[in-house]
Amino acid sequence: MLVKVRQVIDRIIGAISGILFIIAVCATLIGILDRTFGLNLKTVWAEEVTRYSIIWAMFLIVGICLRRGYQTAFTLFLDKMNVKLRALFQIIIYILITLFCLLLFYYGIKSSFQNINQHSPVLQISMTYPFLSIPVGAALCLFETVSGIYVTISGQLREGI
Repeated sequence: MLVKVRQVIDRIIGAISGILFIIAVCATLIGILDRTFGLNLKTVWAEEVTRYSIIWAMFLIVGICLRRGYQTAFTLFLDKMNVKLRALFQIIIYILITLFCLLLFYYGIKSSFQNINQHSPVLQISMTYPFLSIPVGAALCLFETVSGIYVTISGQLREGI
């Protein structure tokens, strides 16, 4: 069941993040072409579109990257440990990441609603939308850390801790 949920999340979040990165690249390219060739397209919006697209894409994809191990890791000591001790440290690391994500979620929600009346300089959208990327990304990361704890514990229980 967990594997199927993760596959669906990977597919949906991966597609959304990919589209957001494509939007960011296209907006940047249009802005560069406008400035370089003096096309007078009035692309002052391109910088904000690029910024908000990349922010959303990164916060969406961070949970998947955490699960797949794309983050920087210092494994000098973990590599020398036995399987059970390594699993214990993995659970501790997941718990610390979970606590951090809970803080991100709480303060992300708080800052999203505090900035509801603030608007971006060019696009004039409520800053709630860019700030909502923080709690959404934190919630996805929380899912990954909690499921990572579950997978680690259930794997160790099967091996007979």
